[in-house]
Amino acid sequence: MTVRGACQCSWGTPAPPLLVFDSVEAAQAGATAAAASASTGGTEGTCNENNANSADTRGSGQVVALTDGKAPWVELREQRRLTHIAIVSNARVVELHTDGSEVQTHEGASAVASGEVAVTAAVGGLSRDARYFHFIDCCVAPGERVQLKFFARKPKDAIHIVAICVSGVEETPLPELTPTGGYSDNSNYGAATSGQTAALETRLQELEMMVRMMVGTVMRRLNDVEARVAALEERANE
Repeated sequence: MTVRGACQCSWGTPAPPLLVFDSVEAAQAGATAAAASASTGGTEGTCNENNANSADTRGSGQVVALTDGKAPWVELREQRRLTHIAIVSNARVVELHTDGSEVQTHEGASAVASGEVAVTAAVGGLSRDARYFHFIDCCVAPGERVQLKFFARKPKDAIHIVAICVSGVEETPLPELTPTGGYSDNSNYGAATSGQTAALETRLQELEMMVRMMVGTVMRRLNDVEARVAALEERANE
């Protein structure tokens, strides 16, 4: 299943296309297909970061002219655990920043050199003959902020992100506990989990019985020891 996600970028709008896939392979295939489509579709527009709203937002990403000299960035926050990010852009180097983690730097592979797609056209005077694939493995918790920064761009005064494809894993919520310590009836765990819960409760009851038997045995032995000590004390007093 593929869904369209949302992201923010340093140049405002139009934001680059973000697609969420169920697997790493599907995310990489989606990025490759987007690059191939962009090279033949001819529907991309150009815009300046100051008047981006007037750009044609059809096609696979827009060529945005940069004026402030800073590295452009894209920020996303998905409610799934992200395991892979596949990017096609004109940036040779991408930095991945996450909350509380070290910066991950990735150098992309040339799309033209790899034979995936040959791009020689130009749009609005901005060269598009340099495109790079970035296939980045990661482990980003649901709801955690991810920031992607783009460096070594060709041309350096423009950013062109054809697509950002990520693989996301839906995490099953933990069962809800009732005040008595059992599981609530409205938890979405089905018959299989109910069976596992029943087996666990049975095992706990067996362990409780074993503990009681062991405690009883220990108490009897303590009583025997006390009786022997008392007998020895009586003999010592005679």
